[in-house]
Amino acid sequence: MDIALTPVLRCLPLHSIKVWGGLNLLNALGKTIALQQQGELSLTDPVGESWEIADLRQGSSFVKILDEEFSLSQVVCREPELFHGLIDGRYPLLIKTLDAAKDLSIQVHPGEEHLHLFEQGGAVQPKDECWFVLSAEPGGAILHGFKPGVTRESFELAIREGEDLSVLMRRHEVSAGELIHVPPGTVHAICAGVTLLEVQQPSDTTFRVWDYERPGLDGNLRPLHLEDALKVLNFDEQPPLLHSPAQEQEGPVTVLIETKNYRLSKVDVSSQPVDLSASLRCDLCATSLFVLSGQVSLHVNGQGDMLSLSEGEFSLCTTHCTSLSASTSSAEGAALILIESL
Repeated sequence: MDIALTPVLRCLPLHSIKVWGGLNLLNALGKTIALQQQGELSLTDPVGESWEIADLRQGSSFVKILDEEFSLSQVVCREPELFHGLIDGRYPLLIKTLDAAKDLSIQVHPGEEHLHLFEQGGAVQPKDECWFVLSAEPGGAILHGFKPGVTRESFELAIREGEDLSVLMRRHEVSAGELIHVPPGTVHAICAGVTLLEVQQPSDTTFRVWDYERPGLDGNLRPLHLEDALKVLNFDEQPPLLHSPAQEQEGPVTVLIETKNYRLSKVDVSSQPVDLSASLRCDLCATSLFVLSGQVSLHVNGQGDMLSLSEGEFSLCTTHCTSLSASTSSAEGAALILIESL
């Protein structure tokens, strides 16, 4: 495992079949299937989530080093000095792409401010997340926050009477390029017809509030977590439906969102190499790149074309990446999303 030869690693996702999943990730986006998952998946499987960059106990994505594939967890464990900001010895963000062919469950995540409400031991982890919409079919929407006037009392009454809880929530039909921030405590759901990029704290803690009374992949109803959800649900002022990008811009780099845990920036790439060295902080934070559109060539540490990436692919920068530029041969240009831990 000679990381020194590959300061920017090609990422391979860990795919997950979901009852609500679709066919876009393996087909329209052409996601690669890592060697460890080959034989387990077919192009007709409803893959709902691709864990693009993941280092959790529940699962790890993969990286390619020269011609070999390794789990990200294995790399981080053996070479922790390659990544800054590790949390308990693990990569500090969880990055996914999601394809919702059907509505996801209505759910909520806890934040740091809620952890004292649960037994200690690490089972419940905080989860602040954001969504960048990649594509949406006509009518594709999200549910985000409660409608005005919804209170804890009216919500609990709706639960007791077995109502469809989605009618209590704000609904927004989304378009490609929109950004939605989902702070902890915000009730939410991704609806059918939406494919998106999801960036979050490294946590898989989800409290399911409503699941349309549908069976899971095993034929049984999936469990709800109402007691835990009620501990963290925000019934006060709801966060904005859409997050307006910050006005901060450095040449081709525009900051889209910055929280205390992560920052996303959009990078416009043309045929002339775009020097990203001034924007990179690989010596200070964990850094990754997602190709939003086009074909991108990454020039690393002045060594020429080190890595060519297509739309939908991810790469992971190590601390050995000291300079980086990007270019494209596409006449219409290309775009990257720069994802950093904070």
